[in-house]
Amino acid sequence: MPWGLASVGSMLVASILAWVLAVAAGTASVETVGALRTANFIAGGTAHVVLLGVFVLLAARIPNTTKPIRVLSIAAAVPAVLSLSSLVVFEGAALILLGRLLCMVWAICAAVSLRRRIGKGEVV
Repeated sequence: MPWGLASVGSMLVASILAWVLAVAAGTASVETVGALRTANFIAGGTAHVVLLGVFVLLAARIPNTTKPIRVLSIAAAVPAVLSLSSLVVFEGAALILLGRLLCMVWAICAAVSLRRRIGKGEVV
């Protein structure tokens, strides 16, 4: 799914920015370091979690997904997308952590649910 790949891509960009920041921090201007730090935060935090939330919401719509997994996807996607508020309000950063954690919980639950259904022969 393109949303999942975009989420992975945003973490890749954040990793590259972190390396650039580590190399340039000693010699770069304060403004450059600040810009790199802000870009790193947005790519690895807010953008990653929003893209992950959208991916979870769309992935839960595939066939053979149970209703509890679809409901959990909504519970995970809402704080993930609301983490956009962290760009405006500092307290919104808590939604980044919550959204990321709930998306991980969703992924584990979806995998276990699918595996159990495959074991019972319900999914072909």
